[in-house]
Amino acid sequence: MTLNMRQFLDISVVDHQYAKPRTSGSRKRSVVQSLLLPAETIFKVLYRCVIRGADDRAAYVNLLKELRLAFEGETKTSGEPRLLLTAAVPASFEAIAAGYDVPEISKYLDFINVMTYDFHGQWERQVGHNSPLFPLESTTSYQKKLTVDFSAREWVKQGAPKEKLMIGMPTYGRSFTLIDPTKFDIGAPASGGGVAGKYTGEAGFMSYYEVCDFLHAENTTLVWDNEQQVPFAYRKDQWVGFDDERSLKTKVNNNSRLDLAVVG
Repeated sequence: MTLNMRQFLDISVVDHQYAKPRTSGSRKRSVVQSLLLPAETIFKVLYRCVIRGADDRAAYVNLLKELRLAFEGETKTSGEPRLLLTAAVPASFEAIAAGYDVPEISKYLDFINVMTYDFHGQWERQVGHNSPLFPLESTTSYQKKLTVDFSAREWVKQGAPKEKLMIGMPTYGRSFTLIDPTKFDIGAPASGGGVAGKYTGEAGFMSYYEVCDFLHAENTTLVWDNEQQVPFAYRKDQWVGFDDERSLKTKVNNNSRLDLAVVG
């Protein structure tokens, strides 16, 4: 079997002066020129930018347009394949409405990488899965929108071409400390993030190898949530939600059902 694989170089400008797309023309040109890597590079380009609200919508579109035109000009000069322009975008329906002119950015982006994870985490006081595919029927209407399936549909609804959407799949877990170890289902009360991992040292977060260690420890219980189609595990007052082979396969199948071309 032959795989058609592409590598991406992530050029992140988060928390940098260029993270604001509302820049002067000269500064934008500087950003564009800095992204024109040597033609012999094996990487394509991923550009990520922070959109902070409605005021940035038009400026972001203009920045993407300039980047796309610069990439097209570079390939004419170098004779090399055009650099790819993609963006990592939020899954939140509120962020989409506030900061993104979806039909316009879709004109210039080759792929749209939807960050369908971190729906829940240690910033909340009840346990929730990092990346649920579907909602719990018993939850609120707002919570029902915090899912992979809803986010994918919302981007399509707002005008994103299905063939350009890449749906994010996390390879880490979000953990919590249960207030009452006997209450461990989704929505159970939590005092905050789980104990920091041995290797990553971050409360409320587990790398996948730390999740594996947690699963193999004595007295750990693994649970499959049939409504959300994702697993979680708990031991005493420690709880972690993550993705495994079964949930990832289910998400891939759901992407196919929605006629989305790719996953990320």
